[in-house]
Amino acid sequence: MNLKRIEMVGFKSFADYQKIEFEDGITAIVGPNGCGKSNVADAIRWVLGEQRSKELRGSNMQDVIFKGTEKRKGLSFCEVSLTFDNTNRIFNVDYNEIIITRKLYRSGESEYLINKTPARLKDIVNILHDSGVGKNGYSIIGQGMVGKIVNSKPEDRRVIFEEAAGISKFKSKKVEAERKLLNTQDNLNRINDLISEIDRQLKPLREQAETAKIYYEYKERLKALEVNLYIYQYDTASDTKNAILEKINSILEELEYRTKEKEKADVLYNEAFEKVGTLDIDISALKDKIMELNIAITKHSGDISLQKEKYSNLKQENDRLIGEIDRIKTSKEITQNSLFDIESGIKNKQIDLMTKKSQVADLNEKYTVVSDELKLGEDEAAAVQQKIIDDLEALGDVKAQISALNAEKNSYEKALSELEEMQRDINEKFSQSKSKQAESSSALLVLKQNRNKLESDLNEKIVHQDNLQVDVKSIESVMNELSSNILTLEHRKKMLEEYAREYEGFNGTVKRLLTDAEKNNDIKNRIVGVLASLIKVPATYQTAVETALGNAVQNIVTTSDENAKYLINYLKQRDYGRATFLPINTIKPRYFNNGDRRLLSMEGCFGLASELVEYDKSLNNVISSLLGTTLIANNMTSALNIARSCNFAYRIATLDGDIISPQGSLTGGSKKAQVTNLLGRQTEIENCAKVIEKLTRNRQEKTKEYNETIELLKELNAKIKEMSDKLHNLDIEIASETERNDKYSTVCNDYEEERNKVSGNIGKNKQILEGIINQLNRISDEKTTMSISEEVASNTSQFTELKNQKEEYSNKITALKVEIATLESVLLGYEQDRVRLSENLAAANEQLELIENAWNKNNQALMVAENNMVASET
Repeated sequence: MNLKRIEMVGFKSFADYQKIEFEDGITAIVGPNGCGKSNVADAIRWVLGEQRSKELRGSNMQDVIFKGTEKRKGLSFCEVSLTFDNTNRIFNVDYNEIIITRKLYRSGESEYLINKTPARLKDIVNILHDSGVGKNGYSIIGQGMVGKIVNSKPEDRRVIFEEAAGISKFKSKKVEAERKLLNTQDNLNRINDLISEIDRQLKPLREQAETAKIYYEYKERLKALEVNLYIYQYDTASDTKNAILEKINSILEELEYRTKEKEKADVLYNEAFEKVGTLDIDISALKDKIMELNIAITKHSGDISLQKEKYSNLKQENDRLIGEIDRIKTSKEITQNSLFDIESGIKNKQIDLMTKKSQVADLNEKYTVVSDELKLGEDEAAAVQQKIIDDLEALGDVKAQISALNAEKNSYEKALSELEEMQRDINEKFSQSKSKQAESSSALLVLKQNRNKLESDLNEKIVHQDNLQVDVKSIESVMNELSSNILTLEHRKKMLEEYAREYEGFNGTVKRLLTDAEKNNDIKNRIVGVLASLIKVPATYQTAVETALGNAVQNIVTTSDENAKYLINYLKQRDYGRATFLPINTIKPRYFNNGDRRLLSMEGCFGLASELVEYDKSLNNVISSLLGTTLIANNMTSALNIARSCNFAYRIATLDGDIISPQGSLTGGSKKAQVTNLLGRQTEIENCAKVIEKLTRNRQEKTKEYNETIELLKELNAKIKEMSDKLHNLDIEIASETERNDKYSTVCNDYEEERNKVSGNIGKNKQILEGIINQLNRISDEKTTMSISEEVASNTSQFTELKNQKEEYSNKITALKVEIATLESVLLGYEQDRVRLSENLAAANEQLELIENAWNKNNQALMVAENNMVASET
């Protein structure tokens, strides 16, 4: 044998067309576990005619068709072809190459082909038998088969050697021939019954034949007369002939039209049949599309909920940003108004300062004139006066510095107060955001814990679901097996009852008499029954009792000899044949000698036949007459020992059907049990009924268990769906809560950064304010010293009117200088306030720009979310 190639498509894991070439030498197929190596061997076994799905590692034959995966649809058929080289004529066919093909459709239809020509499985098996190849032969050695061959019994190993030697072909032919011989024997039995029936009917049939001869003579005469009549009608009925011809022509035209219609219908039928071949693929595609749409709907519902939640969060953030923008704009407007007021004040103060400086210049000119006049004689006074002036100027400068420092101190105190207020506000918002973040984190942790618990419960339910599905399949398998066994037994019981009802196996005379008894109560009342139906024989002793009774098993038992006489006359009148009757009142019993009871305890002796069968007590004489002196033994050896012990005084029957007669003759050999069915038929019917009842109870229990398991599975499926929905909702809540937590975390970080910035500004302002306060304290001490010096100078100096005038000018100049210093100090405070407010305004603009950018981004995201939500809902 030379296997050239294997071609597979749709078989198990081979979804696409696969072709494996086998060159000269050894071809090996290697690969990891699960890659489909064993599927190649299964394909070879399958195409060689394997009919058992378990041998192909499946529950039913449709399991060999590719079922599909997550990414690929299943197929509706599979096909495997084996190509053999037949140049050396291993196969008994006149081809150089043999291609054996097997196809299977998911509908259950299958095809076998030899060289692309449809064939029967029997043809393929016969060809393979001639070559020594087969699904059970030595040509396919599967996993563990070598060990099985080595460890198998000699009888099982012999089967393999017979297959290898080519004997199995002849054994299968032998089995087929024996089956045909059995059928032929059954047919011969029926033919004998038919011969008996025909013999009975022969006499009336002769009479009928005579009548038929007369009938045929009259028929011939009638035919001649009809021919003459037809000739006459043909000559005289041309009009009728023409009408008939016209009718025939119209019928032919209609026939032609109907033929064309049939051809069109055949074309439509072929097209429809071709379309039917693609329906499985279309149905599978539609189912996959429905599943995808259901998944998309579920996902779409989750996306809509997520979009709504996201839209709500964005809406809240948008409202917060708008409020923040309004607050900053209000603060900016207040700052701009304050800046405008300060700039207006700076302009007014600068005008006053210029006026004061102009007045100081005029007074300095006047003071210079007076000073020049007094300078000549008043050196000492001038020196004192000069000192006083210097002190006054210094005092003015000190007062100006104090005023400026007080203004700057007030400005920084105000800024510090605002920063502290801002810090308290930020701290409060930071605490609120932190609290909300903690709540969100806690809620998120609870949601994740709930999800993990729900997912664990769901996995347990899924495992339970898989176990229940396995249980359902197991129960279905048991139920199918029980139903098959019940159906087989019911068919067997029905057949046996049919045989009993039709008296199958009885000779023609007995059958006809019993059939008439069913219709005639007079006959029925005279018959007790056939001996075979009146006794119950255990299965162990049926062959022995049947052989011992012989033809007596079909004897008819009657209550009296008068009834037997009446029935014999009845048979004669109807020419039914002969039968043996056993009248209860005249039959003489035969008894076993009590002195020979020792024989019953001998090795291999089962007892008296009359004591081993069951029957009604009224039949004691009949049964004693037939079986009262018959012993049942185990085998011929035991029977001979018993016979020798009693000097062949009794008839002895063995379990194999051998007989030792009282005369010493031995009867035995091979014997077909043709009457055993008569003795064991009713017992077998009762046994079938009991087994059917037991199997029915078992099936009812399995059906109940199946229904309960199905209900549990339905409840579990509903629970799994509910838990899956909850898990999906939890995923949405977790995603939403995660987003919310991230938002609060971002807000907390922003507030933390702003709080640190404000804290730094507060510390910086406090340092500046502390420096200003220290400077004010130092300047206040200097002012006190200057005031004392001025007071001493004024008490010790006395001047003239010119001096007073000079002093007046000096005082005015000093006052103006003080005012100028005050104005400069106020201008300095205004300038610092303007710089601070400008910085605050710039910071507000920057913050406003950032928030407006965030608002614009949030607004865009809000519009996108709204569009997505509308699109999802539509």
